[in-house]
Amino acid sequence: MRAFLLFIVLLPVFDLALMGHLIGFWPTVLLVLGTGCVGFMLIRRQGSAAFLRGREKIAAGQLPLKEMTAGVFLALAGILLIHPGVITDMLALLCLIPNVRVLLAGFLEKRMPSDLGSKHHTHGQTDSGDIIEGEYDEVSAAESAKSSTRIDKK
Repeated sequence: MRAFLLFIVLLPVFDLALMGHLIGFWPTVLLVLGTGCVGFMLIRRQGSAAFLRGREKIAAGQLPLKEMTAGVFLALAGILLIHPGVITDMLALLCLIPNVRVLLAGFLEKRMPSDLGSKHHTHGQTDSGDIIEGEYDEVSAAESAKSSTRIDKK
């Protein structure tokens, strides 16, 4: 919690004070406002493009994972741009660069559990194209032996 407080409150105060000392008050204000305006324009353009690509993939029956990842990074960039500070603005601009987003998404994907969501599924499609809806939970052999409920095939 202290690190979060440091990042959110104290770091922007110090980085704005340092920038103000190095380049002056008004250039610092213009730098913060300029990166914010450029960032918001990029978020608007890239967000619209990601949304349209996502809609196209959904219409084609595909899951828009890349577009969803881009949306998460664009939202993070928006939050960082709203918060004043030169360091947060630079981090936000990094989140707006598509190649950096791809690298960050790959980095995060490697650290996510590979069986995420495999314990509980709600629907699936057979090889014949029939859709079978239902719910199931994976049960160990010991738990299965304890259970008295049995479903037989017809």
